[in-house]
Amino acid sequence: MPKIKDPIEKEAIKELKKKCKLKNKEFKIDENGYVSIIKLSNKFLTQIPEKIKDLPYLKKLILDYNQIKKIEGLGNLPELKDLNLGSNQITKIEGLNELKSLKILDLSYNQISKIEGLENLSNLKRLFLLKNKITKIEGLDALINLDVLNLNNNHISKIEGLDTLNQLQNLRLSNNQIMKIEGLENLTQLDSLELSVNRISRIEGLSTLLDLNKLFLSHNQITDIEGVNNLTQLEWLDLDFNPLAEEDQAHYKKGLKETIKYFQKK
Repeated sequence: MPKIKDPIEKEAIKELKKKCKLKNKEFKIDENGYVSIIKLSNKFLTQIPEKIKDLPYLKKLILDYNQIKKIEGLGNLPELKDLNLGSNQITKIEGLNELKSLKILDLSYNQISKIEGLENLSNLKRLFLLKNKITKIEGLDALINLDVLNLNNNHISKIEGLDTLNQLQNLRLSNNQIMKIEGLENLTQLDSLELSVNRISRIEGLSTLLDLNKLFLSHNQITDIEGVNNLTQLEWLDLDFNPLAEEDQAHYKKGLKETIKYFQKK
């Protein structure tokens, strides 16, 4: 392992080893002698360690599976690209304003009820918020470069607030309370859409998604699958556990190509 060049960083690592039981295999030093990765999973942390702020060249910070309640102390990490705070006890998205280089943010398995505090993260590519308490899709307007958004297992009842996300390729909204497919008109780059385990009764609102490759709609209340007939790039369609009409069910079981061909003739 290369040696840490900066004395302040050296002291920070020493403290993290002492107070957080950081092991040698849980951090990396880049070719310039700066700490670039820190992994502090399962350390029984109740807050983000103060010494993290003394590692300004950090690119990746993993703090999942702890008991952290608040996002704070990250203001001096201008090069941070990947932040994982999954499986903690966070209730509010805050303290991220200075992380303008951030590309991946994982806040899954927390207690967040509102999407907020992301206004300065215009470089963000992947956002993971699954298994929280979110009721509304909002606060995403600035994330113009986002290509993956995971909101599975929340309490969302309406698809909205996605108009500016025209680079989005993967949208996951399974295990929510959504009743209607809507609000997707601008997502023309979308490749994969997950809406399983919701309350959807009709396939609609997909006419602009010409690049859609995978569509997951299992465990809903769909009786008619006519809405897939213009999705010419579709290679995977999951409609299992829906109350499909008998004729539709028969064609669906024959495979995707047969299903689309059937509806184009109808």
